Amino acid sequence: MDTFAALMLATDPASPALLDRKPDKLTSPLFTVDMHKQLFLQSAYQIVVTLIFHFFGLQILGLEATLTNDSVVQTVVLNIPVFAQIFNSFNSRRLDCKLNIFEGLLKNHYFVVITLIEIVIQLIIVFTGSAALQATHIDGREWGISLTLGVVSILLGALIRLLPNKPFKRLLVFIRLLPSPEALPTIKPDAEWNEATNSSVIFWQRRVPDDRRHHRLGQVGQEVIAIDLDNLDPNLDDVLDLLKEGQCRVSVWAKLAGEYWRRGYLSAAERIAHSAIESLTANGAMAQSPPIYALLANIQIAHAQRAPKDAREDKLMGLRSKEEYYRDAAQYLNAGERAAAEGGEGVGGTLAFLTRGIQQLATRSMDDLMRSFEGVLAEKPTNIVALLGKVRSFARSSLLKLTGFRNTGLHSLRKTGLSSSSQIVPASPPNKPVAKAKAAWQRSLEVNLSEWAAQLLLGSESINASKAGSQTEQERTQAFLVGTKYIEKAFNANQKSAAAANMLCELFLRKKNLKRRSERFADTLTLLTDGNLRAARALHAEGSIKEATKYYTTTMEGQPKHILGAIGMAQMQILNGVSSADVAQEKLKAHELFDRAMKAIKLDDARANGHAIRSSRATTALNDDMEMHVEIARLWQEDNTERTTKAFRDASRVSAASSHAEPRLLNNPGALQHMESNLDEARTTYEDALTKAATLSAEDSEAMSTSILYNLARVYKDSGEHAIAKEVYDKLLSRHPEYVDAKIRQAQMLVNLGQPNDAHELLKQALATQNTSLNLRAFYTSFLLQHNVKGAKDFVFATLKDHERHDVYSLCAAGWIIYAQSQDSRDPNPKMVEERKRNIQRAVKVYHKALQLDPLCAVAAQGLAIAVAEDALGTLSGQLPVSAAEDAQRRLKKFARSA
Repeated sequence: MDTFAALMLATDPASPALLDRKPDKLTSPLFTVDMHKQLFLQSAYQIVVTLIFHFFGLQILGLEATLTNDSVVQTVVLNIPVFAQIFNSFNSRRLDCKLNIFEGLLKNHYFVVITLIEIVIQLIIVFTGSAALQATHIDGREWGISLTLGVVSILLGALIRLLPNKPFKRLLVFIRLLPSPEALPTIKPDAEWNEATNSSVIFWQRRVPDDRRHHRLGQVGQEVIAIDLDNLDPNLDDVLDLLKEGQCRVSVWAKLAGEYWRRGYLSAAERIAHSAIESLTANGAMAQSPPIYALLANIQIAHAQRAPKDAREDKLMGLRSKEEYYRDAAQYLNAGERAAAEGGEGVGGTLAFLTRGIQQLATRSMDDLMRSFEGVLAEKPTNIVALLGKVRSFARSSLLKLTGFRNTGLHSLRKTGLSSSSQIVPASPPNKPVAKAKAAWQRSLEVNLSEWAAQLLLGSESINASKAGSQTEQERTQAFLVGTKYIEKAFNANQKSAAAANMLCELFLRKKNLKRRSERFADTLTLLTDGNLRAARALHAEGSIKEATKYYTTTMEGQPKHILGAIGMAQMQILNGVSSADVAQEKLKAHELFDRAMKAIKLDDARANGHAIRSSRATTALNDDMEMHVEIARLWQEDNTERTTKAFRDASRVSAASSHAEPRLLNNPGALQHMESNLDEARTTYEDALTKAATLSAEDSEAMSTSILYNLARVYKDSGEHAIAKEVYDKLLSRHPEYVDAKIRQAQMLVNLGQPNDAHELLKQALATQNTSLNLRAFYTSFLLQHNVKGAKDFVFATLKDHERHDVYSLCAAGWIIYAQSQDSRDPNPKMVEERKRNIQRAVKVYHKALQLDPLCAVAAQGLAIAVAEDALGTLSGQLPVSAAEDAQRRLKKFARSA
């Protein structure tokens, strides 16, 4: 039964709930308090019940003292502990205090099958009888008693879990079954588990030359050499001479190099590996060198992790790039395979496949690395490195496959006893709850306080959490501060981390601290686009137009629809001489080419003279090309709405005929009809697009329906159906609470309906999460000017002071507020007259600054013109009319003279 129990419990599949468990110290005892409770109390129960039936079984069962009845009692005594242990195996599936012992039971087929086998074997023993076990046939009553007392083990296990641990822990410490938490450990944790496999000393036999043998004790021609790994000599010369002289095994070279590497002496490890190759070459044992070549390849990959990809900013003379290290790693791997082939050894093996796969993963050779890792998994399906390598590969292509391999890797890690938090979680699908990922990162940080990756992930999560609108301002501030601290610690721990530099780079740009460490050390594809973009922006701000153009181009190649990249590229084209006039000229040429092509098609149809097959080829090819219709729509979208609408409709027709409908092809003509004030047709088109979007996958449907719902709400509002528009806005904001444009539109609609308070609440919610959005601040300024002028003044000046002092809209609003204040003051007091004069002068300066930023700003020009008119009326000199009628008369006379 022990063998069966070990087999069925060891095959229990791992679950993501393991990530919620806190890590145990290396010095923690193997048996926990919960395990001791179950062991002692379950054992006591089985012993007591068994002894009671052994001595008092006849009385309990009401049987006479005969040989047959004695056999019945002994059979019951045999049954009780067997079934108690079978049912207790369900308790053993959990080692914590949780009560659900049946979780994941049906996923472990071994457990179910072995439990049934144990029951069948017990039935066979009882029914066939056994003289050795004194078993005989028993009736249903005895079977019921045996099973009932066995099931009690499950109930007893639940009761034991509810008992507090503290009293038991004190008892176990007192009787020395658990170590005292206040006592310091007296031996290394590694020694508690397996001193042989974790030895801190290397032993090998060194061959003694003939002239020295006589100095030893007789005939022995070898001596044992030991190197203490706890006290490694930083001077390798003596150690290397000793290793070469002793002609030690490859495993000794590898273990010593690995120990130097583990302690951070990577260069020393590389030197040891090269010395091993020299020694093996001198001894004619190159067939044994593939493991050393694999070690050298891994060392080159480790060097590449901290090597720059582009050493443009810093003076890194003599520092090799990632590409050079990766090339050397590939050469070492090829040399190892060549040495194995020449020595008659088989090419390949687990070590060679794993090292090759790691090198291919580092260089993103995804197709090749799959073959390498599959070569390992074909021999050992639970190899952790190969499983995690496939997880990394599937993370870029298939989240479904990723999840399956992630669970397999988690199960393998659980059986090896390693901490899986930092290795499994980063590959988790992005749609999993953030809380589980955060718990895993925190667990990883508890295991290794210097783990910069966990700190970086926790910092990113905290900063994202600070943007949630459901939190108070204090909570968001605290989350942001915590996230910043985590990222700073991560960057300090690894200043060559592209991810950490990428997160800090935006702040550096705002402070004009033009760092490009982000792009220089970037070696992750998901970070490369952002790194290139921020490097381009930094170079742009610095004035390095040529370099900025190169990085903007790389950004657009990696992510063609990147908005900031497209804007930056357009700016570079203007600075490089590609002006809007050149673009207009190119568009005009495109129009001419399009008209010429359409005329050629019509002429081709005319020449056909009724031959349908020949005449329809060009037309059919064009009519069935959806992308061609989309390009035609883009070509005419700013010049001819009718042609644009027709092109989109043709594209939609082609899309509808295919198996994959494209809702955007309905959304675009709907927007065109909306702009042309064809509201009924626009609404119908939007509704059709929304219906088609619902048939797509969840991810595509969500992205498309967001834009369509926004447009649909606008057309409902423009049609006067405010109630329906509000429902659509509410539905949209329930999905995306941070959709600022939708909140602004809904707020404007509420203002028009005479509900300014509700509109104000919406705007405050939007400002809580998007406080730096100038468009949002501009609309809120307009709202305050209608309902709270004093609040508008404070808000406008806060925008100019804290956010953007060159915002033209805020400057115009500030100028209007200052001018309005000067007009409201009619006090003839000389001080007030002087104050009014200064306010008008301040308004003039503000309007003048706005015109400098935007010479075509009509509002600023109008405000400046009004100030000039006030000067002509003498207002600036302090003259005030006696009454409003006199003021109006004076203005009319001035206007008549000017005319």
